Amino acid sequence: MADTATDQTTNNTETRAARQAKRSADWRNIWRIHFYAGMIAMPVLAVLALSGLLILYTDAVEDFLVPELRKVDASDTDQTSLDDQAATVRATYPDQILVAVNPPWEADRSTEFIVEGDEALAVYVDPYSGEILGDRPVDASLVGWANTIHGNLFIGQTIPVPTPAGLFGEEPIMTELEVGDLLVELVACWTIVLIASGIYLWFPRKGGIGRGLFVPRLAKRGRARWRDIHALTGIYTGAILAFVLLTGLPWSGYWGGTFDWATAELQMGWNWPEDDPASTEVSLGDLDRFGTEVGWIQQDLPASATSQAGGAAPLSLDRVAEAATIEGATMRRTIWLPVDGEPHHEGGPSSSLGTYTVGNYWPQTVDTERTIYLDQFTGEKVGEFGADQYETLGWVASWGIDTHMGTQLGIVSRVLMTVVCLGLLASTGSAAVMFWRRRRRTGGFGAPNRPVDASLGRAATLVAIGLSILFPLVGMSFLAVAGVDRIVIRNIGPTRTAFGMTPKATQATSANEQQTP
Repeated sequence: MADTATDQTTNNTETRAARQAKRSADWRNIWRIHFYAGMIAMPVLAVLALSGLLILYTDAVEDFLVPELRKVDASDTDQTSLDDQAATVRATYPDQILVAVNPPWEADRSTEFIVEGDEALAVYVDPYSGEILGDRPVDASLVGWANTIHGNLFIGQTIPVPTPAGLFGEEPIMTELEVGDLLVELVACWTIVLIASGIYLWFPRKGGIGRGLFVPRLAKRGRARWRDIHALTGIYTGAILAFVLLTGLPWSGYWGGTFDWATAELQMGWNWPEDDPASTEVSLGDLDRFGTEVGWIQQDLPASATSQAGGAAPLSLDRVAEAATIEGATMRRTIWLPVDGEPHHEGGPSSSLGTYTVGNYWPQTVDTERTIYLDQFTGEKVGEFGADQYETLGWVASWGIDTHMGTQLGIVSRVLMTVVCLGLLASTGSAAVMFWRRRRRTGGFGAPNRPVDASLGRAATLVAIGLSILFPLVGMSFLAVAGVDRIVIRNIGPTRTAFGMTPKATQATSANEQQTP
């Protein structure tokens, strides 16, 4: 009986030891995944957080940097007409094409005209005096820089990649996408992995709820303090960050393009029109929407239009602004000038007469997203597209995008997005400190130690497969990382040492490397 009890105790002890070893190996594997994900995502996330803050406070940043261009002294006198201001811009920039105008939306705002030539310029005009205040390249401003780096990291080169739409025969199998856009999308997807693995590592295993689990131990020195800052920043902002990442994906070239195609196939997307509606031909004596006869011109055509219907003059910008107000456009709107198609023959009427296109200044809220097409000669509305035409997934994605931009929920979404950006900076900064300290202490690359023969585990494998299906770029990168890990790092002695691979599985994890408090 004693021997049986002893054997049973021994078996129980061995079983517990085996379970503990398995848990330890699983924990180390997840830590290593978290480490690799951080190495991939951390530098880009810091850049995205900084640029995101600039974009979030675009007006405040621009008003601070160039107040002499964007702000004017409000006056009780009438403003000069948009057409007179446009004439001044055309005369001052004869080699540029006037393409759009942002009328002042408040009494102390300048009028912004967009002209294009060798480069796109924003030209600012005092609406009271009609004088040009100055200009600057559209993409050369700090916020313009932030928008570009937020979208493609200034890496504009393209590479061909296979798309699901192409695999189903809807489009060419390969499509050209920007390398920078793909990198941003890849980082966004890997950050989802970071969040999930970080929660796993933070979750208490032994000690239960204690100090450091919900409140950072700032009085501590060394690793404990930095670990708490890093972990708790992620815990408190992780859900919002995941939302930000997911709502940003519809902008991306690969996932976003696939989303557009899939929702269009399901008739659940935005239902964007394939072509903008066209203006109509007009005849002498025709009336515009204000009861005025359509004018005829003897001077040069506006630079924005290549041809016109029998020489008819486009409606004035002031009339277009008035018509846009009648149609419900917000006070902050952009008016794009009409661009006609190529004429059937030289000097003849155009094959496509463009429209004035008025869009509510974006982003606002999903319910105010609206584009209005006005006949360039009569000002009559010939088309409209906005939130009312969105299907279910299109509306949800658009709502998410506007929340991502800090506008959908007003000050609430602005505060939430600010917290996420600051949290990302704190998280990436503390991660960099921990990485550097660990690298100096352990040598090599500083990767967490892991047995060479360790496997990913069933649960983690299923999660990886699910993420690969939902985010194909992640699946491709999983294969790439796994290939380098198995073929290169495991089989070369110096890389095994540098990346912390121990020659055989260990039974326990050293206490000072556990992520639990």
